[in-house]
Amino acid sequence: MPRKDYLSLYQLSSRFFTKGRLSLYLTVLILGTVVTLWSGGKVSYLMPGGLSSPHRLFETNCMSCHTVWQRVSDKSCLKCHDRPVHDKNQLVTPICTTCHSEHEGDISLASVNDQSCIQCHTNLQTKDRTLHFGNKIQSFNNGHPEFKISVRKTQGTRRVGLDETAHLADLARMKFNHYLHLKADLRGPNGPVQLLCKNCHRAAVDGVRMAPVTYQMDCKTCHDLSFDPNAANRLVPHAPPEEVRAYLMMAITDHYAGRREPEHARRLPGNPSSPRPALPSQVSQGIIETERLLYNVTCNKCHTLDKNHVPFPKVEKTAIPIVWFPHARFKHETHHQLKCVSCHQNVSKSRATTDVLLPGIQVCQNCHRPDRARADCVTCHLYHEPSEKRTGDGLFTIPHLLKGEREKTSFRTTETQP
Repeated sequence: MPRKDYLSLYQLSSRFFTKGRLSLYLTVLILGTVVTLWSGGKVSYLMPGGLSSPHRLFETNCMSCHTVWQRVSDKSCLKCHDRPVHDKNQLVTPICTTCHSEHEGDISLASVNDQSCIQCHTNLQTKDRTLHFGNKIQSFNNGHPEFKISVRKTQGTRRVGLDETAHLADLARMKFNHYLHLKADLRGPNGPVQLLCKNCHRAAVDGVRMAPVTYQMDCKTCHDLSFDPNAANRLVPHAPPEEVRAYLMMAITDHYAGRREPEHARRLPGNPSSPRPALPSQVSQGIIETERLLYNVTCNKCHTLDKNHVPFPKVEKTAIPIVWFPHARFKHETHHQLKCVSCHQNVSKSRATTDVLLPGIQVCQNCHRPDRARADCVTCHLYHEPSEKRTGDGLFTIPHLLKGEREKTSFRTTETQP
């Protein structure tokens, strides 16, 4: 029996098993397998992992995103997506695939893991060395700063933390007393009432924000704008002073013109029931007295007025913030099981408009922590600035979208399926 030269076999230097031949055999096998799968439409077997749902359109067209021997570039992503700057003061703008990893199966590419955020925010640096946000954030419960709101100052706007009580103030130009409105047996139009938060504060249609409090929806029932004690249902409109003056001129003119003369008085010829015309002095005096009552008593209860402004008082804009935390996402609808006062504490004790009644970070951390509710960065924050998103009427027709190519001619022309 011939002896085998194992040393040559291990070193791939025998007659049949050489390094060159083995490399050739493997190359032919791999290329043959790839060509067979590709020609048979079995491209998915060559993929490293499943695609996320939005990208399954391109499951059989790898070149929609990939180029040969290169990683997916931002240019490939920007054919379909926008990528606005996260912050103009950031030192480095990471490429898309730094945070968004495809071929991980049916996942949401927007739900990036916290490490993608922490890698910068755990030691945050900026171009001008100015920091508006926390620079030592490890997680929501470790290093995250107190929530901040924008407070107007004489020289612009300043971001103030909810724990900076000396500088914290709601500067809305509106007079409101929560303590008074939440008292038991408050006088209502039909007797004593007990107001609840939901009587005035309602979630918007999208379930995210709270709908603005308006006079017509929330105040009119208790605070009507009547001006004539003899006609309680006659109300001035909740409108600018110019419109109020026009309404009063019409209403008071009709009031005086509608009065009948005494029976013994002389009637106008041909029309025994004709009303007496209103005198300009009567209308003018009536308007002056009514406006004095409205602006000194009624409007002044809620609004800030500049009564030195002529010819009408100037009503300051209420300037009630619609969104208090523009840098975060919060959905009231998902918290509907909680009492309002669980988060908005001390509301029933608030007597001043300047009181800021927003929940601080510790209130949220009661639930949002690793062993309880989600506390991921993307739960509350978006990386990309949503205000710069691309509007409708995009760059593709359906055929070009499926190919992953922008239309080379006008995308308003009629296309036929290939």
